[in-house]
Amino acid sequence: MRSNSAWQTWVSSLPAQAGRSRSARYGVCAALLAAGILTGLAGCPSAAPRELLGATAAPQIRVLLDTVPQGASRTVAVNGSFQVLDRARRVLWESPVGVSAAATRRDDDSIAWSGRDLGTWWVEIVATEQQFSIDGVPYRGTLRLYVREAERGARELVFVNAVALEQYLAGVLRGELPKRFADAAQAALAIAARTYALYQIAVLPSDVEYHVLADERSQVYRGLRGEDAPARKIVAATSGLVLVDAFASPRRIFETFYCCTCGGTTQPARLLTGRPAPGALEGGISCSYCGAAGSPFLTWPEVKIARGELTRRLVNSFPSLEPLGPIARIDVVERTAGDRPALLRLVGDSGRERMLRPEELRVALGGRMLKSAWCEIARRGNEFVFTGGRGYGHGVGLCQYGAQGLALAGRSTSQILSFYYPGSSLERAY
Repeated sequence: MRSNSAWQTWVSSLPAQAGRSRSARYGVCAALLAAGILTGLAGCPSAAPRELLGATAAPQIRVLLDTVPQGASRTVAVNGSFQVLDRARRVLWESPVGVSAAATRRDDDSIAWSGRDLGTWWVEIVATEQQFSIDGVPYRGTLRLYVREAERGARELVFVNAVALEQYLAGVLRGELPKRFADAAQAALAIAARTYALYQIAVLPSDVEYHVLADERSQVYRGLRGEDAPARKIVAATSGLVLVDAFASPRRIFETFYCCTCGGTTQPARLLTGRPAPGALEGGISCSYCGAAGSPFLTWPEVKIARGELTRRLVNSFPSLEPLGPIARIDVVERTAGDRPALLRLVGDSGRERMLRPEELRVALGGRMLKSAWCEIARRGNEFVFTGGRGYGHGVGLCQYGAQGLALAGRSTSQILSFYYPGSSLERAY
């Protein structure tokens, strides 16, 4: 951490005009997101937003932590007294002492914990200390368990963490950024992550089981284990601050996408989501700062995947591709002004073809294997080869390594956010 005087200088760089008015209200235009699908990739019916800005306190967010297939279990532990509630908030079990035992689904779809049949498919474990752990990983807030239908008619047990938004952000910041990154970059990410989370809460139905996932499909959330004192300090210093589209009338929060490394140019959000996006997410921002910060993902080496495996992964993600048969060719039919692929054509052995967004291909193949869709695609015999790769992630919005580069160049938090989200401004949500 910096010295106290440097810390005060950094905090003072946050805009004092970020209004604290409780009467301000902002609308949000968004799409309802399909549960379990990467945010923004699926076309979804529109949802009326709920007004959350101007609240008196941070809302609660619900995070999908894990799903357990039929016959499996997870060890859930609570220290000290707790209650187990059903969906109607009735007390099913109350104990003055803690429990550490397996939670599983019974054949009749009821949930069992510590050998006790709880007699229902949905429960919430509420500890007096507002903490619990799953397989030794600690979390703040409460734990919700419920049974849902999985693929091919199977049933699975779902683990959801209900936690105050600011506590959630403390577990996200270290999941998304290295501790060594400068305070200004950390604060910029905290504000972007808060806005992103609040947006999901606003556009999804109030009774939805969860708002976000705990991995890179939403934001990487490590719970209490991921927190440290610097992360908590950054979150507290930016508490309630979010980004709004300053040119919208009325001004509104927006889906503040961000990525690890843009690779040199950001891309338009519409190429990620398939729907119109605010001016702050139009992309095309030339960024040399991720390279200046020493991102190891500015470029990446050649990646190969067998044709049969590529076809299997694509059909698994998009069953409508099955009639194409084995994929014979992938053509780039459109590019952005920065030369990033914008639209792909998949041609199968059957002669049939389908269009696909590059990010859909990347996610289907695996985001860790294919670090970005900014690459060249060719077939060599029975393999597809991806060469000339640049960046890590979808390339939309804030570039994390770029934010570090800007911070090292002396830019403030608000300047970093304005650089990656032009036309946005900071407001206080609560």
